[in-house]
Amino acid sequence: MKILDQYIYAIGKKLPFNARKEIKTELRSLLLDEIEAKYGEHPSQDQVEDAIREYGSPREVANRYKSSNQVIGSQFTDLFFFIAKIIVFALTVAFTVIFIIELFTNNLTSNDILTGIGKILFNVFNASFAAFGWLTVVFILLTRFSKGDDFDMDEDWSPKELKDIQIGPEGESKIESAITIFFILLLITVINVAPQLIKVSERTFELSGMHLGHYVQLDVFKSYLIPLTIIWAAEVVYHTFNLFTGKSKALAIYDVVLEIIGALIMLSMAFNMALYTNYQTILGYRAIFMLVAVIVCFESIGKLFKFFKYYVVEK
Repeated sequence: MKILDQYIYAIGKKLPFNARKEIKTELRSLLLDEIEAKYGEHPSQDQVEDAIREYGSPREVANRYKSSNQVIGSQFTDLFFFIAKIIVFALTVAFTVIFIIELFTNNLTSNDILTGIGKILFNVFNASFAAFGWLTVVFILLTRFSKGDDFDMDEDWSPKELKDIQIGPEGESKIESAITIFFILLLITVINVAPQLIKVSERTFELSGMHLGHYVQLDVFKSYLIPLTIIWAAEVVYHTFNLFTGKSKALAIYDVVLEIIGALIMLSMAFNMALYTNYQTILGYRAIFMLVAVIVCFESIGKLFKFFKYYVVEK
């Protein structure tokens, strides 16, 4: 029953990541038992849709499985995330407009532009973090003092809406995406503001007694700041969409393309000998770049395989 698979998949996207698989298995068994008990072993499409309609919208069903002792009640989570998305979008637009105005009114150098892009991402994150704090406080108070009334955002929901859902791989943990966004923004800021930390780390290695087989040529390394910043900023965009919308075919393509581009950049850094001075052995940043390149290459192959499995073969 394809529509039943689509229904369970839609519910799963709204469930906590760590318990999603078990709940989906349990839910599928319950629904199949209910449908068979009511309509027999070979129900029609209309009968399955009726059973699904009676069971509730994906959002409503997912809320039943969420903990009753949540800080923000399940009846308010839909509205909370809806407002959160608006906040992130509005802040992104605001800081981007400020940067564009500054770009056209001042003679910015390429380093200023890179720093400006990093500031946009960092400012959006900081402002969103503060806004989410206040938003969370408001919804905690709503949860504590509400009388149990729900904000039903799926009042007119129909099983017919499931037909457009394309079943794909499970999305990534939203907590992991949020942590990843923070550290990427931190990395973008640090590497653009203080690229000389590369040299500091090399000296730290040698002070620990490790003899490096080469050193990074800082001027050549700086030429990689633009592509690295762009690919990391694109990663922030990917994880932001994963955080608020979940996995989709378009996002899967975007992810695969990012991985391939990232692998090419790392390979370029690993095999560009002009990036290294006093080269004797591979021990040093070249070994790190090569290791990262290998890991990213394998990740690219894995994600490409998953994409073809879910969106080409199974379709």
